[in-house]
Amino acid sequence: MNQTQEMERNDSHVDDHSEVSGVGNELRNESMISEGDQIADHYGNELRSESLIPEDDQTADHLIPEAGTDRNSEKVGRARGLITFTDLQESALTMNLNFVFTSGPYNGSTLCMLGRNPMGKKYRELAIVGGTGVFRMARGYASTNVYSYDVKTSYGVLEYNIHVAYLEGLSADQ
Repeated sequence: MNQTQEMERNDSHVDDHSEVSGVGNELRNESMISEGDQIADHYGNELRSESLIPEDDQTADHLIPEAGTDRNSEKVGRARGLITFTDLQESALTMNLNFVFTSGPYNGSTLCMLGRNPMGKKYRELAIVGGTGVFRMARGYASTNVYSYDVKTSYGVLEYNIHVAYLEGLSADQ
């Protein structure tokens, strides 16, 4: 990093669509499965975004088409990581979660979140500890909550409000 590079700030809203099934605490998104997929590709969640537009920059090259909580909204990436139950006193998870962007201006970039997620609390935060591509040297936080959950289908939508700073002027192909 040279000393003239400035940090860019981005406040975004991302919805994580997931379907819980399988054995134990395994998260599986059935809509990701198609014939010929390897078993390793079956795990994780779909990532959709209402907007990934920097607060002070409304230019078209930063625009990802509006989507969001609708099950048929446009997919902008996927969530992958390790999630474990880590508390005997309350329902809490330790999460190492990577958002992998697969379309739009952040295609090929990732954000890595890490932290304790106390499921019983309304407001929860995870630290953003890094990123790749456009989000190199990322730092910040993401607040999260359950937007909706259908017990019959085990389908849920998790909201992530992401507040991140990263090096300005980098692209995923640099």
